[in-house]
Amino acid sequence: MTIRNILLGLFTILLAGALLVGVVSAAEPTPTAAWTAVPQKVRDYAAATEPGGVSYMVDGGALLAGAPEIGWRQLPTPEGVIVNAVAVDTLRPDTLYMGAANELAIYVSSDAGASWMRIPLETQAV
Repeated sequence: MTIRNILLGLFTILLAGALLVGVVSAAEPTPTAAWTAVPQKVRDYAAATEPGGVSYMVDGGALLAGAPEIGWRQLPTPEGVIVNAVAVDTLRPDTLYMGAANELAIYVSSDAGASWMRIPLETQAV
């Protein structure tokens, strides 16, 4: 047996092993893509109003929902809105208030952030 044959055999074994690892990895389930956001620049935080409830945070101008133990997902917000504040109604946990950094307005959602109603402000004070 020559060195060339030995090297070719080793290379074939390594290639087959790498292929097997790839097939096994592809068969394993992956976590839901919606819960992959990792907070980096938290500007505001609204804790869950009840045990096991959803918390909200503002991170990098986006609104996130979730909990530290399960992860965070980005909620839809009106196009072009940079979020800078969030609050939750303690009596109605599905009612959210969102402050916009780039316009003189507050947004209100009564369905946990699925849709938003714009409330324009006349002055910069609430």
